[in-house]
Amino acid sequence: SPPASIRSAWMESSGTVAPPPLAQAPASSPPATSPPAAVPPASPAPGGAAAMPLPTKVEAIRSALSLPAGVALLATIQDANAQLGLSQEGGLVAQADRLLQVLSDRLV
Repeated sequence: SPPASIRSAWMESSGTVAPPPLAQAPASSPPATSPPAAVPPASPAPGGAAAMPLPTKVEAIRSALSLPAGVALLATIQDANAQLGLSQEGGLVAQADRLLQVLSDRLV
C-alpha cells in the first residue's frame, strides 16, 4: 500500500474518500510448520567440481576447449555446448557440471 502522504494527496486530488484503516490482527505466535524435507545431495562433479564456483568451472571449460577469454559466462557455456554437441538444458551450473563431466570422460 502506498505511504499515507501519497495516498492522502491522491485522495485529495481525486475527491475520493479514504477507506477505513485496516484492523490489525493481534500478535500471535507463527503457525506450526513441519520441518523442511531433506534434499538429496547432488551427484558430485569430477575432481570436486561441485565445490568450485561457477566462474572457475567456466574458466576450466574455456581452457579445455580453447575458447576465447574475456567472453561472458553464458556465451562461453553456449559455445562449449555447441562445440560438444550438447543441449543447453538446465541452469548454468548444471550445464557447466555436464560439460566438465563430458570433458573429463574424454580425457580418460
